[in-house]
Amino acid sequence: MLLISYFLNIKFVSYYQIAVDLIYQLRSIPIMIIDPIMPASSEMDGMEQIKKLYFRSQKYNILVALPLFVASFIFSEVFVRFWLGNGYDMTILALRIFILAYLVNILTRPGHCILNGIGKPDYGMYSSVLAILLNVVFGIPLIIKYGYVGVLWATFISMFF
Repeated sequence: MLLISYFLNIKFVSYYQIAVDLIYQLRSIPIMIIDPIMPASSEMDGMEQIKKLYFRSQKYNILVALPLFVASFIFSEVFVRFWLGNGYDMTILALRIFILAYLVNILTRPGHCILNGIGKPDYGMYSSVLAILLNVVFGIPLIIKYGYVGVLWATFISMFF
């Protein structure tokens, strides 16, 4: 949002923030299902048990997240127009791009929780730092060249990697 407010008109911050708030609410549903695997993984002894936990949690994650995110992508325009009315096309665009980015993000959540549970949180920290750096590195040139759409794609790139 800092890049948007610095390089663009402040009205674009509201479009962006509404989409971010919506995607965080959407993202919280699969997270509530997945997060309990962190303490479960900390109690496991062997790598075989951890692998089984990972694959089982990933199955449930996909079973919940994929239909939820696909339906949200399909109905995002209807929802935003019903909730906010006309004039929020930029929010719809942001929401759709964020749905794709956060779907990729949520699909990595079981691995993140298991790594934290077995005492290896540094991988999550490194990926978060990389996401911040990528957002800035791609954000500035993309926002200068493409405006609001550029910052959306910079966010997508940083979340994807």
